[in-house]
Amino acid sequence: HYLNDNLYKDFSKEDIVLQAKSFFASHDSLKDINTALLEDLILEYKYIDKAEVYLDLAKVAHIYLSFRDPFVKVLRNDKIYYYDSDGVLLPPLLKVKNLLVISGDLEHHKFKNFIPIVEQIYNNNILNNLIGGIHFDAKEGVVLSSKLCDLGINIGEHDIKNKLNVIELFSGFLSTELGCDYCKTINVKYSNQIICVK
Repeated sequence: HYLNDNLYKDFSKEDIVLQAKSFFASHDSLKDINTALLEDLILEYKYIDKAEVYLDLAKVAHIYLSFRDPFVKVLRNDKIYYYDSDGVLLPPLLKVKNLLVISGDLEHHKFKNFIPIVEQIYNNNILNNLIGGIHFDAKEGVVLSSKLCDLGINIGEHDIKNKLNVIELFSGFLSTELGCDYCKTINVKYSNQIICVK
Protein backbone atom coordinates (compact mmCIF):
# COMPACT_ATOMS: atom_id res chain seq x y z
CA HIS A 1 0.00 0.00 0.00
CA TYR A 2 1.54 3.27 -1.11
CA LEU A 3 0.64 6.49 0.66
CA ASN A 4 1.31 9.85 -1.11
CA ASP A 5 3.33 8.22 -3.93
CA ASN A 6 1.59 10.35 -6.55
CA LEU A 7 4.11 13.15 -5.89
CA TYR A 8 7.02 11.40 -7.56
CA LYS A 9 7.52 11.36 -11.31
CA ASP A 10 9.94 8.49 -11.77
CA PHE A 11 9.61 6.33 -8.68
CA SER A 12 9.72 2.60 -9.45
CA LYS A 13 7.42 0.64 -7.15
CA GLU A 14 8.77 -2.57 -8.65
CA ASP A 15 12.07 -2.12 -6.79
CA ILE A 16 10.30 -2.34 -3.44
CA VAL A 17 8.10 -5.23 -4.55
CA LEU A 18 11.20 -7.14 -5.68
CA GLN A 19 12.94 -6.37 -2.36
CA ALA A 20 9.95 -7.73 -0.42
CA LYS A 21 9.59 -10.83 -2.63
CA SER A 22 13.30 -11.58 -2.30
CA PHE A 23 13.05 -11.19 1.47
CA PHE A 24 10.04 -13.52 1.70
CA ALA A 25 11.65 -16.10 -0.63
CA SER A 26 14.70 -16.35 1.63
CA HIS A 27 12.59 -17.69 4.53
CA ASP A 28 11.15 -21.18 4.93
CA SER A 29 7.87 -20.02 6.42
CA LEU A 30 6.05 -16.83 7.29
CA LYS A 31 6.55 -17.45 10.99
CA ASP A 32 10.31 -17.00 10.47
CA ILE A 33 9.88 -13.52 9.02
CA ASN A 34 11.23 -10.60 10.99
CA THR A 35 8.93 -7.75 9.92
CA ALA A 36 11.14 -5.14 11.64
CA LEU A 37 14.11 -6.24 9.54
CA LEU A 38 12.06 -5.93 6.34
CA GLU A 39 10.95 -2.44 7.42
CA ASP A 40 14.62 -1.48 7.91
CA LEU A 41 15.53 -2.82 4.45
CA ILE A 42 12.72 -0.84 2.84
CA LEU A 43 13.73 2.33 4.71
CA GLU A 44 17.10 2.17 2.94
CA TYR A 45 15.28 3.79 0.02
CA LYS A 46 15.90 7.40 0.97
CA TYR A 47 12.59 8.65 -0.45
CA ILE A 48 10.56 6.50 1.94
CA ASP A 49 9.78 8.16 5.23
CA LYS A 50 7.94 5.34 7.00
CA ALA A 51 7.40 1.63 6.44
CA GLU A 52 5.07 -0.66 8.34
CA VAL A 53 5.00 -4.40 7.71
CA TYR A 54 2.67 -6.89 9.36
CA LEU A 55 1.18 -10.35 8.76
CA ASP A 56 -2.57 -10.77 9.09
CA LEU A 57 -4.39 -13.86 10.40
CA ALA A 58 -4.70 -15.25 6.87
CA LYS A 59 -0.87 -15.15 6.63
CA VAL A 60 -0.89 -12.33 4.11
CA ALA A 61 1.90 -9.79 4.38
CA HIS A 62 0.88 -6.14 4.30
CA ILE A 63 3.39 -3.39 3.62
CA TYR A 64 2.43 0.26 4.09
CA LEU A 65 4.82 2.85 2.72
CA SER A 66 4.76 6.59 3.23
CA PHE A 67 6.99 8.71 1.04
CA ARG A 68 8.84 11.83 2.08
CA ASP A 69 6.71 14.95 1.59
CA PRO A 70 8.13 18.02 -0.13
CA PHE A 71 8.62 20.88 2.33
CA VAL A 72 10.37 23.65 0.37
CA LYS A 73 11.58 24.49 -3.11
CA VAL A 74 15.20 25.55 -3.43
CA LEU A 75 16.24 27.67 -6.39
CA ARG A 76 19.83 26.92 -7.32
CA ASN A 77 21.50 27.64 -10.69
CA ASP A 78 18.11 28.47 -12.26
CA LYS A 79 16.71 25.04 -11.34
CA ILE A 80 14.11 24.12 -8.73
CA TYR A 81 14.95 21.36 -6.26
CA TYR A 82 12.56 19.94 -3.68
CA TYR A 83 13.57 19.07 -0.12
CA ASP A 84 11.68 17.50 2.74
CA SER A 85 11.67 18.83 6.31
CA ASP A 86 14.76 16.75 7.16
CA GLY A 87 16.75 18.43 4.39
CA VAL A 88 16.68 15.36 2.12
CA LEU A 89 16.84 16.20 -1.58
CA LEU A 90 13.84 14.59 -3.29
CA PRO A 91 13.68 13.22 -6.83
CA PRO A 92 11.88 15.14 -9.56
CA LEU A 93 8.31 15.73 -8.47
CA LEU A 94 5.03 16.40 -10.14
CA LYS A 95 3.75 19.94 -9.73
CA VAL A 96 3.62 20.89 -6.06
CA LYS A 97 1.98 24.18 -5.09
CA ASN A 98 2.18 26.47 -2.10
CA LEU A 99 5.74 25.75 -1.01
CA LEU A 100 8.14 28.48 0.03
CA VAL A 101 11.05 29.11 -2.33
CA ILE A 102 14.51 29.41 -0.79
CA SER A 103 17.32 30.99 -2.79
CA GLY A 104 20.65 32.76 -2.44
CA ASP A 105 24.03 31.88 -0.98
CA LEU A 106 23.04 28.48 0.35
CA GLU A 107 25.41 25.94 1.71
CA HIS A 108 24.00 22.70 3.10
CA HIS A 109 24.48 23.67 6.75
CA LYS A 110 22.81 27.04 6.08
CA PHE A 111 19.86 25.29 4.44
CA LYS A 112 19.20 23.32 7.65
CA ASN A 113 19.01 26.66 9.50
CA PHE A 114 16.02 27.66 7.35
CA ILE A 115 13.86 24.71 8.44
CA PRO A 116 12.65 26.34 11.73
CA ILE A 117 11.93 29.62 9.89
CA VAL A 118 9.91 27.80 7.23
CA GLU A 119 8.02 25.84 9.89
CA GLN A 120 7.14 29.06 11.72
CA ILE A 121 5.87 30.64 8.49
CA TYR A 122 3.83 27.55 7.57
CA ASN A 123 2.33 27.33 11.06
CA ASN A 124 1.15 30.94 11.07
CA ASN A 125 -1.90 31.52 8.85
CA ILE A 126 -1.09 35.18 8.16
CA LEU A 127 2.61 34.63 7.46
CA ASN A 128 1.87 31.58 5.33
CA ASN A 129 -0.38 33.68 3.09
CA LEU A 130 2.01 36.65 3.17
CA ILE A 131 5.50 35.20 2.57
CA GLY A 132 6.37 33.58 -0.75
CA GLY A 133 10.12 33.15 -0.50
CA ILE A 134 13.27 33.38 1.56
CA HIS A 135 16.53 34.68 0.13
CA PHE A 136 19.86 34.48 1.93
CA ASP A 137 22.65 36.90 1.17
CA ALA A 138 25.97 36.53 2.99
CA LYS A 139 26.16 40.30 3.61
CA GLU A 140 22.50 41.22 4.13
CA GLY A 141 21.28 38.08 5.88
CA VAL A 142 17.73 36.79 5.38
CA VAL A 143 15.40 38.68 3.05
CA LEU A 144 11.78 37.58 2.76
CA SER A 145 9.64 38.24 -0.29
CA SER A 146 6.10 39.26 0.49
CA LYS A 147 3.12 38.49 -1.71
CA LEU A 148 1.57 41.70 -0.37
CA CYS A 149 2.72 44.73 -2.37
CA ASP A 150 5.69 42.75 -3.77
CA LEU A 151 7.54 43.92 -0.67
CA GLY A 152 11.09 42.87 0.26
CA ILE A 153 11.58 42.33 4.00
CA ASN A 154 15.15 42.36 5.31
CA ILE A 155 15.27 40.52 8.65
CA GLY A 156 19.02 39.89 9.00
CA GLU A 157 20.19 36.78 10.84
CA HIS A 158 19.45 37.28 14.54
CA ASP A 159 16.27 36.91 16.56
CA ILE A 160 14.28 35.91 13.49
CA LYS A 161 11.33 34.52 15.46
CA ASN A 162 10.45 37.90 17.01
CA LYS A 163 10.97 39.67 13.69
CA LEU A 164 8.37 37.45 12.03
CA ASN A 165 5.86 38.64 14.65
CA VAL A 166 6.70 42.29 13.80
CA ILE A 167 6.23 41.56 10.09
CA GLU A 168 2.81 40.10 10.78
CA LEU A 169 1.74 43.27 12.61
CA PHE A 170 3.27 45.66 10.09
CA SER A 171 1.74 43.95 7.05
CA GLY A 172 -1.77 44.69 8.33
CA PHE A 173 -0.85 48.32 8.98
CA LEU A 174 0.78 48.67 5.54
CA SER A 175 -2.19 47.27 3.65
CA THR A 176 -4.87 49.25 5.53
CA GLU A 177 -3.14 52.54 6.45
CA LEU A 178 -0.24 53.20 4.10
CA GLY A 179 -0.86 51.42 0.81
CA CYS A 180 1.52 49.47 -1.40
CA ASP A 181 3.28 52.52 -2.87
CA TYR A 182 4.60 53.61 0.52
CA CYS A 183 7.54 51.18 0.75
CA LYS A 184 9.50 49.07 -1.69
CA THR A 185 11.32 47.22 1.08
CA ILE A 186 11.29 47.25 4.85
CA ASN A 187 14.20 46.58 7.14
CA VAL A 188 13.54 44.99 10.52
CA LYS A 189 17.12 43.91 11.25
CA TYR A 190 17.40 46.23 14.22
CA SER A 191 15.53 45.81 17.50
CA ASN A 192 12.24 47.70 17.83
CA GLN A 193 12.64 49.46 14.47
CA ILE A 194 10.96 49.20 11.10
CA ILE A 195 12.84 51.11 8.43
CA CYS A 196 10.83 51.77 5.30
CA VAL A 197 12.83 52.14 2.05
CA LYS A 198 11.04 53.73 -0.88
